Amino acid sequence: MEELVRSLDWSGLLKGIGGLLISFFVFFLGVRIAKQRADRATLRNIYSEIYSHFGLLAAPSSSHRLLDWDSYWRPGADRPTSPITQMEESGSLHSLPTRLARRILRAEHDCLDSTYRLKKCWTNEVAPALRTVLESLVSTPAKGMSGRSQFPVSLVTFLSSEAIENIGEKLIADNRLGVAIELLAEGNRTEQWYLFSEKTLAKQTTAYVWQATCDVVAEQTAFLSQKSQLESALEEVKQLRLLLKRRIHEPQPFWETLSDTVADVFGR
Repeated sequence: MEELVRSLDWSGLLKGIGGLLISFFVFFLGVRIAKQRADRATLRNIYSEIYSHFGLLAAPSSSHRLLDWDSYWRPGADRPTSPITQMEESGSLHSLPTRLARRILRAEHDCLDSTYRLKKCWTNEVAPALRTVLESLVSTPAKGMSGRSQFPVSLVTFLSSEAIENIGEKLIADNRLGVAIELLAEGNRTEQWYLFSEKTLAKQTTAYVWQATCDVVAEQTAFLSQKSQLESALEEVKQLRLLLKRRIHEPQPFWETLSDTVADVFGR
């Protein structure tokens, strides 16, 4: 037996085994690449849909609305169904890499959840506080002024310090400009206040009333906390959009194909 062992060409044997393993691996890699080529168009469509959806989440629409869970209620449904939730339920989300799919699902949930809580905070806490200060400064709040320009202001405006400062600067430069503040917008319920210098009780400038309005919002700690949470959620959505943009161009990077093949060959 010892003679047999000593007579074996171990070097050749190891080379043969190594060559067999490499051939086996290359075969599996070729099979996976062929399958992925067939899936590329489908994956591109999925990534494009998510990219577009996250674009709506990341930037408010022209109608000054932030999307939250209430934006995705369907008639007769017992719960809201968002685009990513639909993808999960249909199975298309599971076509993506597991970690990426989980990250996408979590990002949408955090964004919609943060926006929902922020809107509730605005309606229940910020709007009443604004209403109180405006009642002490403005008369006939429900009517605009014909032929006068005004800035439309809503919850979305107060998410941007740049937007707030820009409005203030323009009001200081031109006292004829006005502001239309939307305090409430839920379903068919709306409440809007129009700020013009002529409508102020003490003949204050519109810029003065606007600053008083901004000061009230800045004092709402619960609102600021919810705003911070939404900003974090939106930042994750924006980072994912950058990744999704690359995935649209290359749905299945080679390194991912290689790592998946290794996992398949040697077991996950």
